[in-house]
Amino acid sequence: RETSWADVKAALAESARANGSIMLILMASAGFAWILTWEGVAAETTELLMSISTSPVVFLLIVNVLLILVGMFLDGNAAIIVLTPLLMPTVHALGIDPVHFGIMMIFNLSIGAITPPFGTTMFLTCNLTGVKLDEYMREILPFYIALGVTLMVTTFYPPLSLVLANWVPM
Repeated sequence: RETSWADVKAALAESARANGSIMLILMASAGFAWILTWEGVAAETTELLMSISTSPVVFLLIVNVLLILVGMFLDGNAAIIVLTPLLMPTVHALGIDPVHFGIMMIFNLSIGAITPPFGTTMFLTCNLTGVKLDEYMREILPFYIALGVTLMVTTFYPPLSLVLANWVPM
């Protein structure tokens, strides 16, 4: 009863602006991913990664570092749309389960999103709470240790991330 129609109209307009900007980013990312795939960048990426090592463990370690770095600078949705077509041929070539890789990808990008210098979630958190960046970093440091351990367990013990996918009947 306290909300007026003018407040509802303003909230809807703000929501439309926010969704519009997100959709514009996703649309541009999808177009860019299509161009990369069309130009054969995925095949070249697979060749490059396979020339470094044919070990799934080495590939997953490289991808962990790459995705955390990408997550620091790029929105997670845009990174998924651009990088998935580039990395999936290598994932299939090395025999890595796509569900396991997808969970790892999202986990890595999430870690990157809370990490400086441009972590989107980090900036949103600091902005909404009014916390300074140095205080944020001091408080989140123990969580980085827990996230790193969890990431390594998820990376090197695929049944952990596949338990639900294997449990649900298709």
